[in-house]
Amino acid sequence: RNFCLHFMTSTTSSTTATVTTTTTTLPDPEDQSGDAPTDIPQKCFADVSIILDASGSVTQTNFDKAVTFLKAAFSQLAIGASQTRVAALMFHSKPLPQFEYTTHANRAAVLAAIDGFVYPTEKLFGTATGRALDYYTDSIMPTARGGDSPQIVLLLVDGKSQESSATVAAAATRLKDAGVRVIVVGVSDAVSRDEIASIASSPDDVVIVDSFDELTTEIAVSLEDKFVCNDLTTTTATTTTTTTSTTQAPLCANFGCSGFVASQPCQCDPQCSVQEDCCDDYVAVCATTTTTSTTSTTSTSTTSTT
Repeated sequence: RNFCLHFMTSTTSSTTATVTTTTTTLPDPEDQSGDAPTDIPQKCFADVSIILDASGSVTQTNFDKAVTFLKAAFSQLAIGASQTRVAALMFHSKPLPQFEYTTHANRAAVLAAIDGFVYPTEKLFGTATGRALDYYTDSIMPTARGGDSPQIVLLLVDGKSQESSATVAAAATRLKDAGVRVIVVGVSDAVSRDEIASIASSPDDVVIVDSFDELTTEIAVSLEDKFVCNDLTTTTATTTTTTTSTTQAPLCANFGCSGFVASQPCQCDPQCSVQEDCCDDYVAVCATTTTTSTTSTTSTSTTSTT
């Protein structure tokens, strides 16, 4: 029998799961530095484009109410080059671009620009909603930051488009297929609910009221909530596996005094003395056991003979 001295090792593993929850706070909207805190992900800062119906059916009075409503919708946002950015477009029968994402560097400038919207003097009664959406796709969307920054369109209309339903739906589809979220505010009973549904990204992105007087601050705030992260809590699960190795000495005290076992590095059977592969404690553990057993057997036999 070949003898190879080595130690027997047993390995045990234990796994520990650790859950870490991190909550980040959005920046103070009063901080108009335009710099985003480094711990806030870029997904929390959208590029938002206003598309405002300025057709003749709106009227100057209602146009002013729409402007007040829009100012309320952006009044609590942290706006800046690395925060939320805002662009604006009015339209009637044709697009009327107002300002781009990079035009205004902070909230005060954006609110002043919205306040400065001028109702078109020509008062064109056409409402080419599809054309306005296409203008956004072709001229404004390419200037968005992209990446993790969401792109959002806030469309406010007071009636049905003069274009066909298919034209409007196709223009909206171009936007949504590009990953733009479209929120629609419809005012008056002249709007087409089907048309608005075809434009908006989801039923949750539709607001319809009967008049401009119903464009309340509460509605404005509810829209504002759509422009920022609703959940800044990040949960990270970490699993750690700990492996512990225990080395067991090759001893008869561990193996027991059994017969020859090929897998053992040393043996504890009576033949190990001849084979010279006994474990170090064979004599102390097994030879004593064997001698005691033999003596007991002999004593029994002698008693029986007597």
